[in-house]
Amino acid sequence: MNKGELNVSEFTPENIGERLFSIPLYQRLYSWETEQVEQLLTDLYDTFKFNREQIYFIGNIVKSKVEKNTYRNALVDGQQRMTTLWLIGFVLKSIKSDWNEFICKNSEHLRLDFIAREEDRVFLKKLVNLNVNEFENQKAERGVNMMMVNAIDTIKRFFDKISDKDQKASFGDYIYRNAKLVEVTLPDSTDLNKYFEIMNNRGIQLEKHEILKARIISEISDTENKKKYAVIWDACAQMNQYLERSFEKIDVKIIKSEINKLLEKKFENINEFISVLTTNENINEKSFDEILAEAETEKINEKINEKEKEVSENFTSIVNFPTFLLHSYKVFTENVEVRLKDKDLLTIIEISDNDKAIKFIEEVLILRILFDQYIIKNYRNGTNNLWETRILTIDKEEIERKKDYEKSTQILAMLNVSTSTEHWFTPVLAYLRQTTEVKDEDYMEWLENLDNSLAYARLNYNDLMPTSNLILKDISNNKPLGKISVDSKKLSLGTATERYWFYKLDYCLWKKWIEKDNSNFNDWKTEIKGFQFRSNRSIEHIFPQNPEDENTKWKEEDLNSFGNLALISISSNSEYNRNVFKWKQFQFKDKIDKKKGIESLKLVDIYSREIWNEEISKEHETAMLKILSNYHFDAT
Repeated sequence: MNKGELNVSEFTPENIGERLFSIPLYQRLYSWETEQVEQLLTDLYDTFKFNREQIYFIGNIVKSKVEKNTYRNALVDGQQRMTTLWLIGFVLKSIKSDWNEFICKNSEHLRLDFIAREEDRVFLKKLVNLNVNEFENQKAERGVNMMMVNAIDTIKRFFDKISDKDQKASFGDYIYRNAKLVEVTLPDSTDLNKYFEIMNNRGIQLEKHEILKARIISEISDTENKKKYAVIWDACAQMNQYLERSFEKIDVKIIKSEINKLLEKKFENINEFISVLTTNENINEKSFDEILAEAETEKINEKINEKEKEVSENFTSIVNFPTFLLHSYKVFTENVEVRLKDKDLLTIIEISDNDKAIKFIEEVLILRILFDQYIIKNYRNGTNNLWETRILTIDKEEIERKKDYEKSTQILAMLNVSTSTEHWFTPVLAYLRQTTEVKDEDYMEWLENLDNSLAYARLNYNDLMPTSNLILKDISNNKPLGKISVDSKKLSLGTATERYWFYKLDYCLWKKWIEKDNSNFNDWKTEIKGFQFRSNRSIEHIFPQNPEDENTKWKEEDLNSFGNLALISISSNSEYNRNVFKWKQFQFKDKIDKKKGIESLKLVDIYSREIWNEEISKEHETAMLKILSNYHFDAT
């Protein structure tokens, strides 16, 4: 390992080999609660049931070099994970004797030692010579670590619930062979006390995508290529700022025009772009010591960098980097079986040689440029958040990003708040990747077809993923498989009504009122035009479920009908509570007057009425269902 570099490796209980660890004095006591231990075992068991050959990554540990006086690696980070795995090994050694070698190498050396905590060391040594049933007699002894005792009890209870002996043994064997830890060895020069202090005070720790980067970069054979593709990876990882900004922050000053060239030439000149990166003298990967030094001074520089911070954090990405990597990998491999779960990132993405490593990082770069150019971001604007799509432009005024693709923006926003990205994001990336010229009208129409196909799946199937994968296989053919018939009964389930249909109705209303007619709401014309989708989750009963006047109660079917329902925020629902229609109407109008925007376009139609009763609720419902039906009829 070169000076200043991190060394990344992996091991399971089965192949732990010669590794011996010690817990340094500055580490806190073992502190995992029942919930954390149960969650780990549940995740392991779920993966085991899904595929018994599937690797499960418990997480990462960070260690020092071997210390001469102990011949052990100090466990700087990850002792909670490692200790829990050790305790699992103790419980399971009565089921599988191989675990004995994991908890104590050659029956002599504890795998996990507490150098400065004699009581914990004695406790673990006792466990080596006991089985889980004999352990019961040790619980009350003086000096016993009760958090470890609780963890052992939790592990034992979990396995006791598995009634089938063969299943229990198979699961224990699965953990032994397939539960994997990623091991990061710090450079020799690292001050461990300083690292630990910074890690705890500033939250510095390696994430899964950083470990994945180390793996993939290690597959690249050429040293110069390692450097430039690492730079590309790091720039792409900054999801809450545009790519050109990320490159600028690592002193690549020429990137705006080069990104534009890539877009104009449909990425045919990707090698030329990357070669430009390599000619920049400022590109050098920082050593770990330099990263640590930067982290230490970060707090001091916070006030100095406030203005820069504002620029880089003016929007929020709709996906994080691990999620983006998984969707990119699915597009890259054209494999619809790729799962899109962040926790499985290190298991799912497998890159095994130089060419694949280079091609994958290039694909991530291309998709990240397309993401920046054509997919919505959430911009903060005072009390409101705005969904916008901004394209990269170079002009005399040097405006970097201009608002554009407004028609596509609205349907993207609706998809984002109503549907898991797992179901729509990959097809959209594939569409952008394969489309020669992305035009707003065409893009909007394609997105509407995608949404309608998923709507059809909602009505006819329990799972949207097969439909999403079908579209991914042929992005030109994304129309629904049949007619979408919106049934009043499916939308009249009170608080159990699927939230999607409220969002879909608001989109239909927005299109209708913007493109055709909103003359009934002239006072709110500007607000309707600027309507922004919000991540509302609370279903509001316009006429309350428990009115203050008990004598005015509605029938259950009228109360929970689609006409009497709207989707609003939890805070608004709490505010409206049991209040009467007129009070709610006043509050709704008051928020619009105070420029807080419209929470739901369905409510515009409701609160434009003078009174609210069962008959008017049914009239409103009929009108809304007709708008939904007409939209889908036109679409198919």
